[in-house]
Amino acid sequence: MAGVLKKQRKIRGDHRAHVKKLLVQVEDSIANLEALLQDKLSQQKIILREKLDTLKTLDSKILELVDDETEDESIEHEVASIRL
Repeated sequence: MAGVLKKQRKIRGDHRAHVKKLLVQVEDSIANLEALLQDKLSQQKIILREKLDTLKTLDSKILELVDDETEDESIEHEVASIRL
């Protein structure tokens, strides 16, 4: 009986060591993934800000070109068609 208990404890010890090793690998993978995601999100944020600046510039140009007589109607139509 003592031999079986010793063998079971050895098997359990091996499994624990393997689980600990896998946990370290998973934690490292998560840390690396978070860094990659942060970089990707930062790049997308920069792109979105650039696009927003472009849209603001285009909006200003469009507003300058709107005929004074139909300005209110055109602006309302433009705003209604751009709903996100």
